[in-house]
Amino acid sequence: MSFTFDPALPLALAFGLGVITQAWLLIKDRADRGDLKTARNLFLFSLLAILPGKHERLEEYRLVFHLFLSYCFFVVTFGPYFRKKILPEISCDTLLLWNLLFLYAVREALIANPLFAGAVALVSLALLANAFLHVHAYAGWRAFFYVCFLLMLIGVGSAFWNFSSAGYFFGQEASVSFETLLGALLSGFSFFYLAVHVWYVLELIPWPAKHQSFADRLKEVKDEAAQMGDLYEDRWMPRTKMALMVLVVGVALFGDALAHVLPDTLLINLPFVSMSFLVGPLSAAT
Repeated sequence: MSFTFDPALPLALAFGLGVITQAWLLIKDRADRGDLKTARNLFLFSLLAILPGKHERLEEYRLVFHLFLSYCFFVVTFGPYFRKKILPEISCDTLLLWNLLFLYAVREALIANPLFAGAVALVSLALLANAFLHVHAYAGWRAFFYVCFLLMLIGVGSAFWNFSSAGYFFGQEASVSFETLLGALLSGFSFFYLAVHVWYVLELIPWPAKHQSFADRLKEVKDEAAQMGDLYEDRWMPRTKMALMVLVVGVALFGDALAHVLPDTLLINLPFVSMSFLVGPLSAAT
């Protein structure tokens, strides 16, 4: 049997480089040498997914598809193991920034669905009120706001992450250029960040495991939510600076929505690519 070069392979490898780099960025500030060794071993273990399936015929085997399976396997092993090192600390200004990005990402859905718009408006008002009234002094509110942060993050990523851009994993025709390689790299960054945090939200669903009672599972969920609430920091910006930040970022996003200066996929990918540097930078200045 003859083998031919798959033009999607460079894109799949660039995507994987984005996955690996994002994983390293997420834990680099909290990891020791042992953690890095564990991360390396988890990635090498995930590469077992490259092997053909038990009933997969050799002529049906596609390396790039199995690479994607290995990246997914890496998510579900790396994410739970490094949960405490990955989940970021946030504050009220972080919530406001992501709320603005979320409103930008789902702006069309808000117009089309009044019920969804009403629910989003209530949550957005709660986040805005918290920024100025500091209701996060209560543990329950801190856990609620952290879950809101995760849901907004996932909503932004789901709204604009270009799933079709990764079609080369599933047999779509691929062309290799600097732009497509860069796009694959950024998609790898975003995919890993988004998939890991989707996993954390799924862990909050009180669905009991086999031989586990609902009460025990509910207790686990409450404990996990409380741990997330502990990651909410009580620091904040001065009210005038906070109002200025909301105004500037809001006007910038609104202007881009009208003028389309930046492609949506680029604008939305940037926070995910640079998330390690964006979480809490404005808080630190106070």
